[in-house]
Amino acid sequence: KCENLHGHRWEIVACAEAETLDSIGLAFDFTEFKRVLDRLLAGFDHHNLQGTFNGQLENLLTMLADGLAGAETVIA
Repeated sequence: KCENLHGHRWEIVACAEAETLDSIGLAFDFTEFKRVLDRLLAGFDHHNLQGTFNGQLENLLTMLADGLAGAETVIA
């Protein structure tokens, strides 16, 4: 049983787009896309986020968006 403070369930919806497709008609390796998302989100699971990101959801979302944008060459 988790001993951390109670938490809330949340869901992240990540959207991706590409200007071109690869040789087999795919825009992304979605296995790698999920791996990048999992790595970005791992630090938040079962952690107290009170005081993190100045308490603003927008700041958390900006950090996640920046992390995905930084992984562009890995995903594309």
